Amino acid sequence: VFIELAGMKKIKGVVILRVSPDSAAARAGLRGAKITREGELVPGDIIIAVNGKPVDTVGKFNAALDEYTAGDTIKAGILRVEQSLEVVLTLEPGN
Repeated sequence: VFIELAGMKKIKGVVILRVSPDSAAARAGLRGAKITREGELVPGDIIIAVNGKPVDTVGKFNAALDEYTAGDTIKAGILRVEQSLEVVLTLEPGN
């Protein structure tokens, strides 16, 4: 997914739209998109890598996760606004 945000360059990555409460993503501090009271979209975090391997589509993200099982720990490279971060997540079984 390509995204261009005001004041930012074009970014390749997987945009986080929503983070479920009490999920591994929530515990790692990942942020989903929000809509302000004025109706403005505030983007969430953008995942750009899994254990150092670039991901720029949901398919590549899912393929990267397929290499691991529930209970494994991964490092996700993310962009938050213009800041590059790395978060550690312990994978959980999917629904």
